[in-house]
Amino acid sequence: MTQLDQEIMQTEHSASNSMQKKDFSAYASLHQVHCFQNFAAVTLNVNGQDFHVRQAQPLVSSGRGLILTTLRRGETTILSAGQKEILKPADFAIIPLGADVTFRGADCELDCLVIDEQLKPLLPTGLSDEAPIILSALLPATSLLYQQFICFRTYTNLMQGEDVEELLPPLLMMLNTIFKRHAGNEGSTGDSQLDKVCIFINKNLLDPDLDPDMVAKHLGLSRARLYRLAEPLGGIGKYIRTKRLQLAHEKLRHGGNEAGSISNLAFDLGFGTETAFRRAFKEAFGMTPSELRNLKR
Repeated sequence: MTQLDQEIMQTEHSASNSMQKKDFSAYASLHQVHCFQNFAAVTLNVNGQDFHVRQAQPLVSSGRGLILTTLRRGETTILSAGQKEILKPADFAIIPLGADVTFRGADCELDCLVIDEQLKPLLPTGLSDEAPIILSALLPATSLLYQQFICFRTYTNLMQGEDVEELLPPLLMMLNTIFKRHAGNEGSTGDSQLDKVCIFINKNLLDPDLDPDMVAKHLGLSRARLYRLAEPLGGIGKYIRTKRLQLAHEKLRHGGNEAGSISNLAFDLGFGTETAFRRAFKEAFGMTPSELRNLKR
């Protein structure tokens, strides 16, 4: 065992009740590793250097479990058993920790949770031990999971260990439910009208005229039909609002600190006033836009 591996294990054992921050930049692109009792929160940089998921095994006590990951920045290729898939922004990947899977990207950054198998009762059943599963960002349920995942990862930087550990089970149970739906409907929803609605909304979030009427007109749907389709999303207006807030979160987390950017972003995303935007943002993410923008990356 190398000295660095020993450091990782020591960090894990000392972090059961408190959050530990350590730079593992020398260890296969791992950065900002926060170890908890049964999981680790990781920022993973892949900048032309391959990262094999088994390299994250020392971060959890059993060395087995899952990696849950989504892109923070850029785009990456997931290589597995001679196959390759592209992980795009807001996609969500579930990868067995012991699988022969490699991340490859020219310039990308991922948010990851390395989940110990001790949490297996909360994890989805029926997962392959060898192949990754990618939940597309275009599926409505993935959008909800992605939003909750990003909130959870943000709070791992701010909260004490015990508080974070109490918030993890609800996230895993949501993942379990969404995975079951994905497994039961795989291959049957790609051309559904609901997917077309979500794709159109995601492509037009910055259009100030985006509203239910615009969606219905573009897709040739009656308002009644559109509202019935949007019931799984919690309503068409709520879905547009949620996706816009999610986009604002991404822009503020990675954007600059130029004066007026929050006000401009609020109007770009269809909010009538900056005050309304700030209120909605805090309700969604537990912090104001300024607080998020000023967080150290």
